Order: sequence, then C-alpha cells, then structure tokens
Amino acid sequence: MVYTDNNNIALETKDLCKKIPLAAGSSLNILHNLSLSVAYATSVAITGTSGSGKTTLLGLLAGLDIPTSGRICLFEQDISQLNEDERAALRLGKVGFVFQSFHLMDNLSALENVMLPLELSTTTRSGEIKELAISALESVGLPDRLEHLPKRLSGGEQQRVALARAFVSQPKILFADEPTGNLDQETGDEIIELLFGLQKQYQTTLVMVTHDKDLASQCDVHYTLQNHQLVVQA
Repeated sequence: MVYTDNNNIALETKDLCKKIPLAAGSSLNILHNLSLSVAYATSVAITGTSGSGKTTLLGLLAGLDIPTSGRICLFEQDISQLNEDERAALRLGKVGFVFQSFHLMDNLSALENVMLPLELSTTTRSGEIKELAISALESVGLPDRLEHLPKRLSGGEQQRVALARAFVSQPKILFADEPTGNLDQETGDEIIELLFGLQKQYQTTLVMVTHDKDLASQCDVHYTLQNHQLVVQA
C-alpha cells in the first residue's frame, strides 16, 4: 500500500506508536503518535537520553520491528502492512546498516564481509562482486586489509569495513546506530568524516541515532526524542 505521493520522500511515518506489554495487562509507551518525514539524500540525527526509545525507533524505521499502530512508509511502500519476508525483500540492495558493535561475520575476511550484500543482491553480476568490494574497501582506506579476519582488525578498521559493506551496494538509505559508540574520539572523528563523505558521494539518505550532540549537529536535521515524540533542535 502506497500512502504518500511525494516522490522526494524516502521515509515517512504517521501517528507511529510502540507499546511493550507488561504484567497484569498493562503496557509501556515507547513512542506515541510520532510523525517524521525524511527527504532523499538528506541526513537526519536522532538524539535522546538512554532509554528514550532511539534504537527502538530506528528498528521500526528500518522495518526490523513493527509498530503497535500507525504507519511507516519506506520508498513509498507502507512497510507496516508487510510481513517479515516482504520487508526484507524491500530492503535488499536499497538499505544499508552501520552498528555500534560493527556486526561483522567473524569467520569471513574483510573482503568477504563486504562481498556478502552483493552476493545476496539480484542485480549485481557475479563477475563484478569482488571488484566492487575491493573498490569499497579501498575507498575507506583498507587496501591492505582485504584478507584480514575481523579479530585481526582494530575497532576503527572494523567500522571502516562496516562502512564499506554498508555502501558497496550504493543504498538509497543508511541507518546508523551509534556508529562511533565503541571508538575513541580521534578514531570516531575519522569514521564520521568517512561516513559523511560516502553519504554525499552516493547521495544516500542517512538516519542516525547517536548520543553525540556535536555529531548530530553535522546532520541536515537534528531531532531529540523526548516524551515519546521527536523535537527539532535549532
């Protein structure tokens, strides 16, 4: 079901609610009647106190979870009406992820980790996969780490591999959850410079959850999640 006719909008929510059932029939409100609109090729940061629901919101926006009520429209498709397999099919090749804890496959080399989303793609020719993955790793400064397993890489290098993996398919939208949370300040700054550089290069829509207000201020729009709602920061 399509519920927006604005083809410049990558992501939109309307009256989004998320409740968690508790004992004795009660529930905990995480999000309540939350509305959001994100245009293509823009960057959006969401900050908030611990436990405010930032990561829950990101999971909903990416279709990794479903709302209690309300709508989430991704690429003009109401994903709140899709089942898990249909949401996964919609994300394939169009959505990238970067996580605080990197989420690399421990038994795969850096190159194999970056090749993985291309191998799952239905549009990338098999003969191009390795070449594209090598180019992606070169773009994040890791031409000499292709065959290294994640355990042989520093935290910053692992996040660079994660960035290469996220951008190798040139996604329309990238969801980032505390991308510098496990890194020291200097390494984190390097990762953010890479992240924004790749985002602008590929004109990728970026939706990022972060506790770092200085980082959030670098995005086109900065929201704070408070009292179950998003508040625009000046």
